[in-house]
Amino acid sequence: MKTVLLITTNDEFKKVKFENSLEFYYKQIGCDMIEIVPIRSLIQLNEKCENYTMIVDEEGLLKSKPKLNIYASVLYGSPIYGNAVIVKDIGEDFDGLEEEDHAELAGTMAELITLLENEYHD
Repeated sequence: MKTVLLITTNDEFKKVKFENSLEFYYKQIGCDMIEIVPIRSLIQLNEKCENYTMIVDEEGLLKSKPKLNIYASVLYGSPIYGNAVIVKDIGEDFDGLEEEDHAELAGTMAELITLLENEYHD
């Protein structure tokens, strides 16, 4: 079963069954308009991460009570407000993630966290 990686504003990472429709992304992210952004921090560490992209709330900062998504912000390299979803980028469309995709993302994210911890503990 293919899934997406949902990153919530409560710092949770959840696997959610993949559906490739705007309604699915709107529901998971909790928005009315999406924006597609690269996961720059991971791509710098692992060029294979170019195969993934993040879908976020285009108007997240305009909400009455915007909530910063710390993990998504670190992955993108700029502030992201609201939930985010990571999917596989297959050119003109998106696809869900297989278990090996999740493992690759988790390994690269762990490497990023280690680098950040080392940078700020020196």
